Amino acid sequence: MLNYETERVDRIIPLRLWPKHMLKLMTKQGYINRQQRISMVCFLVGNGVCDQTLIERFLLPRLRDKSAVLHVASIVKDAMSDRYDTIWTYFNVNETCLLFLNGSIAPQQETLSYTQLKLNAWNRYSSVKSCTLKEQTRFFGEESEMCYKVMGMIRF
Repeated sequence: MLNYETERVDRIIPLRLWPKHMLKLMTKQGYINRQQRISMVCFLVGNGVCDQTLIERFLLPRLRDKSAVLHVASIVKDAMSDRYDTIWTYFNVNETCLLFLNGSIAPQQETLSYTQLKLNAWNRYSSVKSCTLKEQTRFFGEESEMCYKVMGMIRF
């Protein structure tokens, strides 16, 4: 049985899409340490959980004491600002890759295939601009000007 906070988080980021190491953090016995708190907050914020109170209440059972609660509150504020946008990374469940908080692809993505990078680039491009089937066909036709334009949006 899921608690109220877990159900709300599950609606935003379905638990079935979570990487195993994140699920393990939330189901293991004991408390999460400083680095694990940063990782969990970045994961939640990066994937769309932007309610500070929800994040704090969701993590509360895994926090040792008041200083850990205060630490989570400061991490959430930092993650929602642009302070660590090019430093902290998170696993994006929709794109199945590691991203910085500002949305650019983290250099650790050696395992991501060219095809997956291309699909991610197209999804990002088409989410901010209305695209036609012709544009999509040109993009995936490899040797098109549009393909290079959209792929250039990815920062490596």
